[in-house]
Amino acid sequence: MLNPSARWLIAGAVTVLLGGCGGYFGGNDEAPVNSHAVAKAGDGGDGATDDGQEDDGPPIVYPTPAPAGTVTLPEPPREGRWTLQDTPDGPGAVFGRLGGEGMMAVTCERSRHMLRVRRTAVESNPDPVVALNLSLPQGRTLVRAFQEQDNAYRYTGRMPLRQPWLDVLLASSGTLESDLDGKAPLSVPVSDDLKRVVLACRGTRGTERGQPS
Repeated sequence: MLNPSARWLIAGAVTVLLGGCGGYFGGNDEAPVNSHAVAKAGDGGDGATDDGQEDDGPPIVYPTPAPAGTVTLPEPPREGRWTLQDTPDGPGAVFGRLGGEGMMAVTCERSRHMLRVRRTAVESNPDPVVALNLSLPQGRTLVRAFQEQDNAYRYTGRMPLRQPWLDVLLASSGTLESDLDGKAPLSVPVSDDLKRVVLACRGTRGTERGQPS
């Protein structure tokens, strides 16, 4: 039979053992806490944990604006060169392939104080009268062009020699764009030969070859 002191020692040991096992018998209702998971949840959303480790999730991709670009339209056909011609009423220049029919011609009509501009289209046009648009980087103009009776592909218009647009042409060194009512576009260079025709028709000095102005 155990003495009272021994019984007290055994009872104390059992109490200590039961207290240590309380977590397994419902004594602690809280689930175990993962300290690393808590750090991830409270990292502020910057992709890094409080302990300096990178988040294992997919990286955040921010949209990048597309670079601003300029849509460039293709230039109209530009095949050929200017060729000087002499007529009874003044000089002229024809643009086109050598040995072929000119796509554009500028001719002096000194007796009428006019400059005649002729354009040839690729396809026939049923309209007897069209707007011959002439455009330079510095300015544009238009001429009423009439269809030639013997050629449905060719239109001819005239402008006075005092037309201010001709001064813009003489000061230009770029490209002359033309079309017939928005159709049959043609791009030609503003060459010295073209300027020489305008200057000679106006009676301006210094129009010898190689001296357009």
